[in-house]
Amino acid sequence: MPQLDLAFDDNLGYPEGLPEQIEQHVSDALGAPWRCVTTSFHELDQMIDAFVDGRAQLMFLPCGCFPYVSSPLAVIGQATTGDDRRRTLTSVLVVRSDTDAQDLASAAGLRFGCINRFCTTSYWAPSFVDQLHPPGGDGPALEWVGGFDDLVASVCDGRAEAAMVWEPYLRKHADEADRWRELDRQTDLPAPVLVADPSLDPGLLDALRAVVPLQSSSHELFNGLADPDRRHIEAFCDHLRRADPAAKLAPLVW
Repeated sequence: MPQLDLAFDDNLGYPEGLPEQIEQHVSDALGAPWRCVTTSFHELDQMIDAFVDGRAQLMFLPCGCFPYVSSPLAVIGQATTGDDRRRTLTSVLVVRSDTDAQDLASAAGLRFGCINRFCTTSYWAPSFVDQLHPPGGDGPALEWVGGFDDLVASVCDGRAEAAMVWEPYLRKHADEADRWRELDRQTDLPAPVLVADPSLDPGLLDALRAVVPLQSSSHELFNGLADPDRRHIEAFCDHLRRADPAAKLAPLVW
């Protein structure tokens, strides 16, 4: 039986029911059974390598990964979140309540909790702070943590002095709010996207695009897929280029 391999970040997961929907739409469109096999990755460079090498034909990944993918990406759909199923997220820069930092500039010397260098959320603050250092200077100090909940925990227990955390995860830790305070926030960050290898058969790509819209009743962070917000995603890519003029973003195929 032919199959598609879907690679995903084990921190992000993927919208509930996505593999089953892929199997159904592709099988119906192509008139033969297909299956969708999922593989989780904690190290996103390994996930990206699997896609570039052809071992995975699909990825569910943060938009912040675009500078690290060397091959074109066909953008199939964008994750939705919240009761209003929006395609954007707010990420909040929090610092330990006992730090002296009052703004982004004064946070430059803090130790930041970070999941990995590919994550739109956890690395967003370090990327900004990195711009405050002179050319050739040291970047921010990073404390590598295990996941989104651990970002908050790392600030609360003192392993890190600051972290950039998606707002829903802060709400989950409201009982610890006396240990951290908000310093800054980035609104309208694009939600992760489902991408495919654009060299796949056009009929197969059309079948994949028919998976959108996808809605689930899951209470996880991502509750479905919608059409990708091209204007917003491209604006985010422009922001990445301004932050790092040397960045080589993957060509996006719409």
